[in-house]
Amino acid sequence: MSYLPFTKNGHNMFEVSSLIQKAIRRKDMEYACYAAREMMFKYRSYLWKRMIVVTAEDCFDLVTRPIFILRQRDEECGNINETKHISQAVNLLVNTRKNRDADFFACNLLNSKNKWDVCPDGDGYLVTRHGHDLKTMAALLKKTILNAEDELCGYIGNEIRNWYLGLFWSIVRDAARELGYVFRDVAEVIEHRHIYILMNVEHLIEVGIAFFGNSHQYRQSFGSIDEGCVFYWLAPMSRLYHRITIEELPTPIYITDVDAFSQNIITFRDELRKEYGNVRIGYSLKTNYHVPFLKEVLRLGEMAEVVSPMERNKAMAYGFTESDIIYNGVIPDAYTKLQTAERGGIANFDNVDELKEAVSMTAGHFLPVDVGVRLNFDMHTGVVSRFGVDVENNEEMSWLLDQKAHPYLRIKKLHCHYSGARELHQFRRRVATMARFARMFGADTIDIGGNMFGVLSPEFDMQYKCVVPSLSEYAHAIGSEMKKQFPDESVRLIVEGGTPFVTNAMHLLTKITNVKTIRGKQYVTVDCRNEDVGWTCRYKEPVVQSLCAGEESLSTIFGSECTETDIIRRSYFGPVARGGLLLLRDIGAYSSNLVNNFIKFGCVLFVDKSLLINQEVIEAH
Repeated sequence: MSYLPFTKNGHNMFEVSSLIQKAIRRKDMEYACYAAREMMFKYRSYLWKRMIVVTAEDCFDLVTRPIFILRQRDEECGNINETKHISQAVNLLVNTRKNRDADFFACNLLNSKNKWDVCPDGDGYLVTRHGHDLKTMAALLKKTILNAEDELCGYIGNEIRNWYLGLFWSIVRDAARELGYVFRDVAEVIEHRHIYILMNVEHLIEVGIAFFGNSHQYRQSFGSIDEGCVFYWLAPMSRLYHRITIEELPTPIYITDVDAFSQNIITFRDELRKEYGNVRIGYSLKTNYHVPFLKEVLRLGEMAEVVSPMERNKAMAYGFTESDIIYNGVIPDAYTKLQTAERGGIANFDNVDELKEAVSMTAGHFLPVDVGVRLNFDMHTGVVSRFGVDVENNEEMSWLLDQKAHPYLRIKKLHCHYSGARELHQFRRRVATMARFARMFGADTIDIGGNMFGVLSPEFDMQYKCVVPSLSEYAHAIGSEMKKQFPDESVRLIVEGGTPFVTNAMHLLTKITNVKTIRGKQYVTVDCRNEDVGWTCRYKEPVVQSLCAGEESLSTIFGSECTETDIIRRSYFGPVARGGLLLLRDIGAYSSNLVNNFIKFGCVLFVDKSLLINQEVIEAH
């Protein structure tokens, strides 16, 4: 009599495993949770394998990566009584939109035993499973992927991957690159605690998609589940990904617009170069860490502005070289800043004490190291900044200008940055003042910082007392003043920016969970928190676009935290309804990078606008 594995309450384990998949498929949370509890203590590894199978067979293109990450975290925890990661996985799977396209593709095509006459037979040396010439089949596979020829792609893919799995993957990855997708590492997501919604081919290829699961055929072919991880869906790379609407998205979720982000940088850079050619842009990492944005900065050939060792390491992990890095900030890190400067990057020291520490590190150098320093001068705004060296401090300025005091450090880069000084005349003042000090130091680079306004919705724009300049107006003001100061363009200009480029490139979609009236006032609760919206809630009223039907009414919008301070918008007039959607617009700056897990898990899901069927809903606002 063969051994039958039983769960905690005496159920056949294989039947419980089947139950959890059926419960997830039917969105039955009660049965899914029960099945998970039955398996998690005695058959924990098997439970995770089953949930990974479910991601492929029932939730295709959505949550494979998150489940892999949750499994890894659960394994690292090593506590058999820990339920957090399994409960998160079950909840995610139950509430995810169901899609069985990958499973159907695998069953209908990859399991076919028929031989197709697609190319001449090979010479017996390098052939596929049914004797086709491998070189010809490899070329055909890539062609069928690019042309989305489902059936032919399935057959050829199955022919190659059985014997030449490495070649198979290389072809798929090359084809995906030609389709415009970029590959990233799973470790990246774990590091940043961002669980990216899998609506992009790049994610599918990284971790594979579908499994044969526990089928007899699977075990015969691959031995064990973990050895398989076979990517079954090949051809519909562009077709399947455009089946999602805003209404189908899980909430809360950040809707990004990488194209808008890129265009903002290009617009500003091109307009600036019309006035002054010797210029580079430094993207402020702290404004938004979303990796596709960082990749765009790298693609456009611009620099990464960082303010900590963590941000520096992050930038380098994503492809920036040290020569592409501007290292600012007040965190003491003289050694790394010197290293950045020695390797062609820019290191701007905040204070004389840290520079003196760096001096001791340069003893014995054969060649001097060119570094930068942040200057603090009066911008006549009534606000005194705490950053940089006070230019009115004669003792410190004399030390900086005395080359003998730091023989192996040359101060060739000058930096400034002011929060709140955002009008055009204040940027002209920055350039003119920095130009004067550049002549004094003999500097070859001026970095005027950032803090420009972003591209804002009219409703957001109106909340400011001053006129909000456009990116082109900023570029003209900065570039023309720089040209006036240095007609020969001998001094390089750097302009930093995060907010102007990313503000309108990210929105937050949230669902209304409750609408109630208390003593004549209407209160709306949504499933995000003001921490997810970010600093916009701290200083301004976020722009709310209602995707609900119904009558307009006056409401206060609260987040999902159990605190009275979780206010998203104090006064909102528009349609609201339980279960309806609200889009919080233009929150790209200082939002997703500030998410925490106070009381509940913060928003970690992202989807780009280009993957939505009804993206015109966003554009029409």
